[in-house]
Order: sequence, then structure tokens, then C-alpha cells
Amino acid sequence: MSELIIKTRDALIQAGISPKKSLSQNFLINKDVLIRQIGYAKLTEEDVVLEIGGGTGVLTEELAKSAGTVYSIEYDRNLAKYLTRKFHSHDNVTIISGDALKLDFPKANKFIANLPYHISSPITFKILDYDFELAVFMYQYEFAQRMVAKPRTDDYSRLSANLQFQAEVEILERVPRNYFFPMPKVDSALVQIKPKKEELPISKKYYRLTSRVLFNTKNKLVCSVLYDYFKKIIPKEERFAFKKQLDNSLSFANSRVRELSVDDLVVTTGELMEFLQATKKLDLLK
Repeated sequence: MSELIIKTRDALIQAGISPKKSLSQNFLINKDVLIRQIGYAKLTEEDVVLEIGGGTGVLTEELAKSAGTVYSIEYDRNLAKYLTRKFHSHDNVTIISGDALKLDFPKANKFIANLPYHISSPITFKILDYDFELAVFMYQYEFAQRMVAKPRTDDYSRLSANLQFQAEVEILERVPRNYFFPMPKVDSALVQIKPKKEELPISKKYYRLTSRVLFNTKNKLVCSVLYDYFKKIIPKEERFAFKKQLDNSLSFANSRVRELSVDDLVVTTGELMEFLQATKKLDLLK
């Protein structure tokens, strides 16, 4: 029996809980993967690390050995109390009890976590609104494939387009399901996210809004998806002229959404914004 599974079971007993499927409580029990995860982050004493989902504290403990400061957010109140007791003598560890989706994150330059998988998407979008150097997160493998997916593939999605717009994303390694307790039904993956250093070529707000509308039906033509969205809020007598003007304004009007690269989406967003501003309808994109 591995050292980490013994630690994990002991922690759960001390916290007085059993793993909850509803909270995606599947705990990493392979020490080699844990050490590699920290190695990918290249931590130094200058680093301030945010961990999302402290769990039983096995990752927190290793982070505290290398980073200058560690903040660990834990949603489960019993686990948060256990972690507070466990790390009370660690001057560089702060346990935060609460919902990571609702809390304002403390300032940190690196994010490292074995994420609760049911919040993978909203947490990923949330970190993109923060200033950081690097994130190394554990995700479900299928989710990780969507993160790095390219146009014209089944996995290409709004997640792919938004993440790759703002960051460089790489799957570092696949992690077998039997490296977790309790064992989940699917494999996982360690993923590295590095925000792009250069200034974004277009408004993040409008890129996200445009991609959200488009990827609702990614197999349809761009012109059709956008018209279907706007026709619901445009007076009936204006729709024909609006559609004609819209189609003429878009370079990729007759491309399917799933075919658009990030660069194509940037162009489409810019053209859509310009068209809506010219027709005084920019407030319709929300």
C-alpha cells in the first residue's frame, strides 16, 4: 500500500468524512506524479502559489517545501478545518475555507492544483481574469483534450478557443485513473497553462461574447448562427436588411464555426464589433 493512500485515508478519518462524489473528491495517491507536478512549476522561494481544492493536504505539504507562500482554498468545511489544524505551525501556508468560484483569489503568481473536476470549466475561465505566470492543473483527460483541441476536430469548443486566445496550453502527461482514491471512471491529465505575454489583439470581453454565441451551434455557418442570435432581439421589419449587412461585413460568414481558428475568431469579433457599432447595436451583444 502506497504512502499517500495511507496518508489520505488517515486524513479522511481525522476530518471525519468519506469522499463525496458530488464534490469530485478523488485524491491523488501516486507520489511520483505529485513530485512531477511540482517539478513542472519550477517553484522557488520567491513564488506565491494558489492551490484550489486543498483536499487532504498532500499537495499543500509538498508545495510548502518549495514555495515562499502557499494559499490553499478548500470548499469542504471539515477538510478545511483539518487542513487548518495540520498546517497551523507552517508560517508560509494559509488555508482559506470557502467556494473558489465565489471568492476573490489572493495575489499569486502560480496556480497549482488537483482541481475538483466538476468546477474545471468555470475555474479555468476564472483564472484567465487574473494576472499569473503559470498554472499546472490536474483535469479529467477528456477535458484536457478539449483544452488543446484544434479547429475542425470534434473536441474543438468554446473552451479551446477562449483558452488558446489568452494562453499557451500543453498536456504534460496522462495520469491513470488507478492513481486516485477513490478510483474515478476516467483517466486524468496534468495540464500547463501559460498566459500569453503580448497584449491581446482585441477586447477579451467581446471575444468571449462572440465565441459564446458562435459555439452554441458550432457545426452551422457563422452567418446563420449570428443571425439566429440577433433576430430574436431585432424588430421583424429590420431583419432582412440587418442580415444582408451582417453577411457582407464578415470575412468568414460562410465558414462553419468549428473551422475557425483563434485568429479567425479575432477577425470575426473585430468585424462584428465594427458592424454593430456602425448600426448602433453593440449593446445587443451580451
